[in-house]
Amino acid sequence: MNRSARPAEMILEDLLSQDPQRIWYASCEVIHLGQERTRILPLVPHLAEIRQAAEHIVLGGGLAPNRRFVDLALQTIQFHRDSEACPCCLYPLPQGDCIFDPWEEAERGRVRILDCTVNEHYTGDYPVQCARCGRLFQVTQEWGHFVWWRWTPLS
Repeated sequence: MNRSARPAEMILEDLLSQDPQRIWYASCEVIHLGQERTRILPLVPHLAEIRQAAEHIVLGGGLAPNRRFVDLALQTIQFHRDSEACPCCLYPLPQGDCIFDPWEEAERGRVRILDCTVNEHYTGDYPVQCARCGRLFQVTQEWGHFVWWRWTPLS
C-alpha cells in the first residue's frame, strides 16, 4: 500500500505504536501531509496522546536526531489545530531542516515554480509561489550528501 494514501487511523496507530521505526515513518508522513488540512484534522483530537506516546522513545539518528521529525509532526498537527492560515506557512522549517522538494510540491499543485536557475552542482536560488494564497518564497537548493531545499518567505 502506498503510505502517502494511508488513512489517518493507520497513521495514528503507528504514531502510538511505541515502535521507533513506525513512529519515525508516520511522523515523516504527517509532515509531508501538512499541506492537506483534511488529512491532518483527524489527528488533532489525539495530539496529547501522540505527544505522550512518543515522549520517551529513542529514535536514533546519525548526523541529526530523528526526534526532530516527531517534533515537526507534532508542530504540524498543532498548526492545523490552532490556525486557519494557509499551510504553506509550514514550508520554512526550524533547525535547518529542508525536506520539502518544491518540484514534488509543484507536481501536487501546491506551488508554482516561477523561475529556476540551478547550476551544474544542483545548487541555486529560485522563486516559488503558493498556489492557494499566493505567498512567495525564495527557495535555496543545495547539494551535499543529498539535495535539500531551504524555503524563505518573501511576503
